[in-house]
Formats: sequence, C-alpha cells, structure tokens
Amino acid sequence: MKKVSGFTLVELVIVIVLLSIMSLASVRFIANFAEGYVDTSRRQNMADVTQLAIERIGRELRNALPNSVRISNDANASCIEYIPVLGASSYDDLPVATASNTFSAIPLGAGTISGDPLYVAVYPITGTNLYSVGASTMIAQLGNPAQFAADQALATEITVALNGNHQFPTESPASRFFIVGSPVSYCLNTGTGDLYRYENYFDGGSDFYTDQPMLADLPSSEPNRALLATDITTVAAFPNPAFASLEISLQRNALVVFDLQVSDAGESVRIQHVVQVRNAP
Repeated sequence: MKKVSGFTLVELVIVIVLLSIMSLASVRFIANFAEGYVDTSRRQNMADVTQLAIERIGRELRNALPNSVRISNDANASCIEYIPVLGASSYDDLPVATASNTFSAIPLGAGTISGDPLYVAVYPITGTNLYSVGASTMIAQLGNPAQFAADQALATEITVALNGNHQFPTESPASRFFIVGSPVSYCLNTGTGDLYRYENYFDGGSDFYTDQPMLADLPSSEPNRALLATDITTVAAFPNPAFASLEISLQRNALVVFDLQVSDAGESVRIQHVVQVRNAP
C-alpha cells in the first residue's frame, strides 16, 4: 500500500500564523512608505507655494525704479509697492530751468516699449514725492505712448512729448531717463491668507497714490488683481508681518526682506528671503 504524505494540523496553523505576520509587516511597510510619500509631497508643495511667490516678487523688484519700493501694513494686510522700469536711455536736453512739454532723447530701440499710460522718471534719488506726478516732480506722464513706442525704431534723435508742461527738479549726472509704467503692488490679506498682485490702479485719472494704497484702494477683481498664493500666514516674531525693508542710502542698495509661512495639516514651512534692490539712479 502506497504511503501518502501530508500536513498535520499543527503545521498548518504555524504556516498560517507565519504568513499572517509577514502580511501584516508588508502592509505596514507599504502604509508607512505611502504615508511618508504623502507627507513629503505636502511639505514640498507648501515650500513651493511660498518659494514661487517670493521668486516672482523678487524678480520684479530687481527691475523697480530706484527708491520706489515702499512697504505698509495695517490690520488687514501687508503690502509692498514699486514702480516698474520698462526701459532707459539718455536725453540731450531736459526741461529743468524752465517748463516744457518736450525734450530730445536717444531712442531705446524697436519693440522695447509698450503700454499706456507711460511715464518718464529722471534722477529718482529719494522716495519722497516720487509717487507725485505733477508739474515739478521727478516723474512726468508721456503725452502719446503709442507714438513714443513707434519712435523707438528711429535711428536718429527723437522728441519725447509729455502730456503737459513739466519742469524736472534736477538733471541726471549721467543724462539718464527711465520709462516706467504705473505702480504694482503685492498684498498679503492677513485674514484670508491670500497673496495678490495688483496693477492698473490710480488715484483719479492717471495719477499715482501719494500715500501707499492698501486693500480698500486696490482692484477687487481680475484682470487687475491676480491670485499668486493661498494659505499664507505671517510670523509674529518678525517685526514686519510679511514684508520689511532695511535702511538704504546712495552708497548701499536697498534690501527687502520677506518672511512668509505656509501651514497645512498641522505643519508649517517658513521661508525668509532677502532681495537686493538697486537704488542708484
């Protein structure tokens, strides 16, 4: 009679127990790996949100009109504002001794300038009254931006037309003038955690706000308000809620400090960043 081999009940129970232990260990390992991946992705996403916002603002600030960066805070927001430089060239004559609505200049080159309104800034050595577009300020409005843009393709000296008689306070030692656009602001709404970019806002007509505008004076919808980041919180330990500037001088460039934090699922990622802003006119 042929003998048949098999398992005893004890052996079968042992195998089941061992397989169960191995299965539990494998499931736990996979669960820990997945949980770690999710946590890492969440932290990286939080860092990316803040870093991308800071990089965008920093890139624009490096092209700001010298001495135009200003910062203000109130109970609802922390805002940073600047005047963007679109181009620069040299002038031949400038209405300094007497007011005039034109001056001669060297063109910047074809296709370098566009937009409306556009402004001329000369020797912005201080932020005081830099946002005042008047008869005897450092900034004057162009009279015909479209014609000015077309004239940049000329190979000879051009005539820059202003929108009215203007007398600049002083000459630039390098005979340099800047073509600038209207101010741009970035504001963190400290109540909602939303960080917005604002443009095309004026204090009546095409005049800039003499005092830095806050949320109530800025656009409330697209396209002049664009959401840059969400879930941003501030750090109370820093003396300025989100933006701060260090003292500047003609011998030292301006430094703008960002201190932003993103929180999610009980974790926070805080990023501090310093941007050097040229202030030599």
